[in-house]
Amino acid sequence: MPKRILIAPDKFKNSLTAIEVAQAIAFGINRTNPSAHIQILPIADGGEGTSELFEVLGFQKTQLSSYDALGREIKTFYLQKSNVAVVELAKSAGIELISSNGLDPMKASTFGTGIVIKDAIEAGIKEIILTLGGSATVDGGIGILSALGFKLKDSHGEVLTANGKNLSQVREVIPPANNFIKDTKFVILCDVTNPLLGEMGAAKVFGPQKGATPAMVEELENGLANLAEIFTHSDPDLPGMGAAGGVAFSLSQFFKVEILSGIEFLVNQLNLIEAIKNSDLLITGEGKFDDQSLLGKGPYYLAQIAKEHRKKSILVCGLATVESNIFESIYQLATIEPDINKSISNAGEILNQIGEKIGENI
Repeated sequence: MPKRILIAPDKFKNSLTAIEVAQAIAFGINRTNPSAHIQILPIADGGEGTSELFEVLGFQKTQLSSYDALGREIKTFYLQKSNVAVVELAKSAGIELISSNGLDPMKASTFGTGIVIKDAIEAGIKEIILTLGGSATVDGGIGILSALGFKLKDSHGEVLTANGKNLSQVREVIPPANNFIKDTKFVILCDVTNPLLGEMGAAKVFGPQKGATPAMVEELENGLANLAEIFTHSDPDLPGMGAAGGVAFSLSQFFKVEILSGIEFLVNQLNLIEAIKNSDLLITGEGKFDDQSLLGKGPYYLAQIAKEHRKKSILVCGLATVESNIFESIYQLATIEPDINKSISNAGEILNQIGEKIGENI
């Protein structure tokens, strides 16, 4: 009887989208095992690329002009279905939109993401699904508030520019007089569970990844702590409050906010549990399988579901730096092409080869 194979990978960052990864693996399997029944269901965990999966669910793209994290004009989009919109923060305030030597978390702002959200609300949207992964910002979400019409004032009553550097100067946040946004609900999808402050918080864990020096990290930590003193309706210790530099923390002060695990939300939306139950083999993957992967990232989460239903799973990744016996096999691109730059640029062809090997072995 032909094998029923579910291919459900995440993206390979800086290389291939999730669907491109899945298609490359499937192509290889079909070469050596043409009788296999293959179903492709790409995944995301709330990080970059999450919005693409909502197109599979019938959401339509609305394009507009906004700004990146450094205030440069860009073309971006959100997805819409009925009165719900999906806004991927990385498409406006994302780290991938900025060169590594241009990162500056003191100047960086989520203002551009706020412009996208405002456009959606003005179009009649009542619920915003906001995905937080991949940001270049540690501004506590005040950029979004500023774009929505909130005034950030210092101790002299002067209006502040919303960025990381000015976090410590905020003394008062005044909602817009014409509060057309007050009934908006936010469903926030996170790929991390970090709190706002402390050793595992937004500044200390993610600041260095966004270009922060040790001195900047301390300044940003103090700024976020200042915000926590002002926003007393938000709990800085809740899981996910440190995602994307504290965006959920500010939004929770003024809006109805639900914070969810991105992968859990999408597993339900895509009926992935049923797809796993109806398959003989799960093939999942991501660019790098490391310590963070074991904390509930997409591929590991799916493998746990497969194990619960007594299904075998295979991991395909660029590089694995940790071991896990939850997978029957782990295939690494680095085994075939150790040069990381060549592996990234030729990922599709290497995945074809891996797919062929899987097809031969199942």
